[in-house]
Amino acid sequence: MEIFKSEKNKLEITSEWLKAKALEYFLPLGLVVAVALGLAWPWPGEEVGSWKVGRFRIITTINIMVQFEIFGLGLKTEDVTSALSAYVAIAYGLISILLVTPLLGFVMVAIPFSPDEFSTGLGLFCSVPTSLSGVNIIVHARGNTTLALLLIVVSNCLGIFTVPFMFKAIMANVDVSVNVLNMFVSLLLCSLLPLVAGKAIRESIPSVKVFTAEHKKALGMVNSVNMCCIVWQVTSRSADDILDQNAASMFAAVAAGILLHLIYLALNGVSTWALQLPWDQRTATWLLASQKSFAMAVAILTSLDEDEVGSHGLIAIPIILGHLSQLFIDSYIAARWSELETEEVDAIEEEDPKKSLRQSQSAGSTELARFNSSEGDCSNHHKKDEASNLNQACATADENPVYATFSAPSLSKVLTSKYSPSA
Repeated sequence: MEIFKSEKNKLEITSEWLKAKALEYFLPLGLVVAVALGLAWPWPGEEVGSWKVGRFRIITTINIMVQFEIFGLGLKTEDVTSALSAYVAIAYGLISILLVTPLLGFVMVAIPFSPDEFSTGLGLFCSVPTSLSGVNIIVHARGNTTLALLLIVVSNCLGIFTVPFMFKAIMANVDVSVNVLNMFVSLLLCSLLPLVAGKAIRESIPSVKVFTAEHKKALGMVNSVNMCCIVWQVTSRSADDILDQNAASMFAAVAAGILLHLIYLALNGVSTWALQLPWDQRTATWLLASQKSFAMAVAILTSLDEDEVGSHGLIAIPIILGHLSQLFIDSYIAARWSELETEEVDAIEEEDPKKSLRQSQSAGSTELARFNSSEGDCSNHHKKDEASNLNQACATADENPVYATFSAPSLSKVLTSKYSPSA
């Protein structure tokens, strides 16, 4: 009987582990599946992508709008305003995101990629603001999440006005026609309007705040599914063009996407170090200033005329690869930083157990107070369940504000160790 229970427990643990990993890697796996499906059987995606009203592709537009709508539904005003004191980090972050990092687009379009659409895609990817999902990476890196949220919101709102002109400037010396007005209208309708609508709904309907807090994971999954749907449609429409490319061209696009992100990380790493920002602010600014928004890049792509810029599917390839590059690289960096911080906590615990306990209890009390005071975040039942694992409770969706900055496993480890008062 004991053996049976033991085996059952092992299966349950394995099942939970697999479920956690599936959720963790749902987006990158989903993007790979979307590309594979679009190439293997393009007709369904091509058919869905062909439904249009004017120049707007109906399903693709809905997919983009839903992502910004969800972001607005989870946006808390106090989280944005509470980061205003970090004015140096804010100023540098916005300048880097909107003005400095897009300059690399001039280099990307000058590289003689084959096909030319790869250059256009990289130039477009460089010109957009930071990723909507970047706050999730900052949580795992234990950075300043309120600062991260502010940078995401402000840069994406300002980007609606700066990106069309920046992208036009990048493409000025290339034989590609870019309509600034079309891009501006597309960004206004697909990005700003749903974001503002989501925020307005949140503020006008109190139950929405509770709903978004209790369904963070589901909303995050909806966002990922919409992103995968966009990739599926774009890939399906250009399947023949993509399959015609040789391995060398695809390898060049992959290498360019990785190199682009590494350059951004190096540039922003040195700059944030020179500014002597506090580590939590530096983490948020460093990573977010190095990321680019897939959703906004696709919103712009859909506004471009294929007769003028070339195949949307080929342009989307470096955008998809660039997004995957930053997703994997930054996730690894965030995990390493989190491990280093945990090691520091463990080192303090070994050196001075009582000091470690006092610091951990203080940190835990602060985070629990912030957790319990957050407006309509969870029901009492959820608070009891999640208080023991603050970091996981708040990090389940990319779009929602996150309060926990102390690692729940480390906190639990310290508080339940042999140094606890009851020992």
